[in-house]
Amino acid sequence: MGHWFKLSALLLAALVYVWSGTLALSMTAQAMLALPLIIAAIFLGRIKGQDRRRKALMLLATACALRYVTWRVCFSLDFQNLQNGMMSISLFAAELYSILMTIGFYLETWNLDRSHDKITDDPNFCPSVDVFITTYDENLDILRRTAAAAVAIKYPNKKVYILDDGRRQEVEQLANDVGCEYIARKDNTHAKAGNINNALTQTEGELILFLDADHVPVSSFLKRTIHYFKDPKLAIVQTPHRFINAGPIEKNLYMDNVLPSEQQLFYQVVQVGKHHWNASFFCGSAGIIRRSALLEVGGMGTKTVTEDCETSIKIHGLGYKSIFYTQPLISGLAPESFSGYVIQQTRWARGSIQLLRLLNPLTYPGLSFGQRFCYFHGLCHYFYAIPRLIFYVAPCAFLLFDVHPLNTSFLNYFMMGLPYLFLSYIANSYIFYKFRHSFWSDIYDATLVPILALTAMFTLINPSSGKFHVTPKGCRREAHSFDFALAWPNLFILSIFCASLIVGIIRLMQANLSDQESIVLNMFWLLYSTNIVLSAVLSAVERPFNKRAHNVTRRIPLSLHAADGKSIFVGTSLEVTEFDGELLLDKLEQKQSEADLAPGQNINMTLHSTASGMKSFSVALKNIKQLPNGMHKANVQYCDPRASGLYKIIPAIYCDSSTWQKVTEDEDHVWRGAWTVFTTPARWANKTLLSMPE
Repeated sequence: MGHWFKLSALLLAALVYVWSGTLALSMTAQAMLALPLIIAAIFLGRIKGQDRRRKALMLLATACALRYVTWRVCFSLDFQNLQNGMMSISLFAAELYSILMTIGFYLETWNLDRSHDKITDDPNFCPSVDVFITTYDENLDILRRTAAAAVAIKYPNKKVYILDDGRRQEVEQLANDVGCEYIARKDNTHAKAGNINNALTQTEGELILFLDADHVPVSSFLKRTIHYFKDPKLAIVQTPHRFINAGPIEKNLYMDNVLPSEQQLFYQVVQVGKHHWNASFFCGSAGIIRRSALLEVGGMGTKTVTEDCETSIKIHGLGYKSIFYTQPLISGLAPESFSGYVIQQTRWARGSIQLLRLLNPLTYPGLSFGQRFCYFHGLCHYFYAIPRLIFYVAPCAFLLFDVHPLNTSFLNYFMMGLPYLFLSYIANSYIFYKFRHSFWSDIYDATLVPILALTAMFTLINPSSGKFHVTPKGCRREAHSFDFALAWPNLFILSIFCASLIVGIIRLMQANLSDQESIVLNMFWLLYSTNIVLSAVLSAVERPFNKRAHNVTRRIPLSLHAADGKSIFVGTSLEVTEFDGELLLDKLEQKQSEADLAPGQNINMTLHSTASGMKSFSVALKNIKQLPNGMHKANVQYCDPRASGLYKIIPAIYCDSSTWQKVTEDEDHVWRGAWTVFTTPARWANKTLLSMPE
């Protein structure tokens, strides 16, 4: 009885608070309503349990959002003239979209249950598995890494296939060398989906593990996931994508090794939330699909450029279940260039809007309520560019043309919006946890706003437009470069912002006291947007990268041996690839001087990997130095560049699952996120100038 009484009282208080948005209250009364909620949000951080804090803050933020919307409808819309009316309706529509998407995000991620991540290995359950590695034009080094790791997966009843849509002779030779089957076709109809459907007619495994050319699986991938398929109604097991390298925005803005990957929020929060609704979907790679279910829906979907989500909707529509396994079991490559990131995001945006038009989840037969909601909410995400453009236009229209989007003072507007903004940022911080830092979504979104706004509108009008474009991988650059072709729309927006700020300063000096309030608040709003868009422009300045492969942070126990076989050093790896590595040698077993290991000398190195056992290699010592603490740091290069040598070392480096299951980034803190975003242009200028050659 006590529990229901408290719940009813809380609900009544929330309803009264929302209803208060219909009252024309004074500024003092508004502050008296806002202040307790802000204080409550601060003290909620003291509640024990991450999940309790998160849910309580989401409820408070939702109440604030509904009250704000109520007030906006009742008191703030301006219809004094056509210009004001159009701007007022546009701004309210943009805010309403953002608020509804935020509340939808809260509902979608209300339950973040990871308890199903269990390993229940059953040696008697061993269905046949086909491993499909899809490739088109990827670098052979990248493809070799994935193929060698796929062959090294510890599972007795599997076959590995390279599906080559590039019809390259060197790929066929690679397949023969590593021990894979090779499948090609005469044309590229329906791109990746067509490539997979062609292979379906030539293979027969009960289950299919899909891998992109750059997605290197761990050796225990199937051991950790196959047991779920004991349930005959289970059709999809998806695992998260974990990336070796920082994405172009984190890297180009010098936030690599500080920010989590841009896609971490989707894979570690959104998909986990969707799992609760049986709506987690296949993401094109690092997932397993039951062949019979895939054939039942006619193979991979070919109506859109996001064949993975399209196929998932169809499979869920037949009543099948899906599982999202939250531990990373692959290591992939994030887009290595700004243009690659734009290609990837544009394809996802186009495919999402195509799905809304062609397979609307609200009406698609067979889906549950939760599945309809999750699919619809996710597919609507890529409309965000249009509201953001409106948020850019509103202060500029006021400062340049005196267009008023509000029928109230901007200070009153600010006081009404502040509790919602504050609580939503605090709530999001607890949802983001280690997987997204506050305010950085604004920069991620800003990089794509002009491009995705056009993509969204054109695709909505003509959903059949657009082709599948492969995200380029294996990019190398010798020097800094600026992608003007993709950055110029944001440069144009920046020029409008600067003109608006100049006009705002002039108006501020000429305005009376009552008008200065509105001008100052609009300029403050515009200054924040200027900082965000400037950061988006700077993210298009590519940093150099001329290594053959990205370093992997691994702590693999190792030992170095002299030519006579006696151990000289033991230690661990620090940063490694299949071509070279940096080692930390923490114990000198024999009293020998550094001169015994001279640069250029060939020595033997043994890696003690849990994924592949003990492996020995011949390495060339590039340099070695003693550290102040008595340890040594050395750089080595593997001496065997042949494919056979690479196939031996790749599993030792990439296939230990524990490497990818640890998230090392710091937890999100709202004020720290705000500071790193605010200082981005200054940090970029400082580090870029220091890194450029004289």
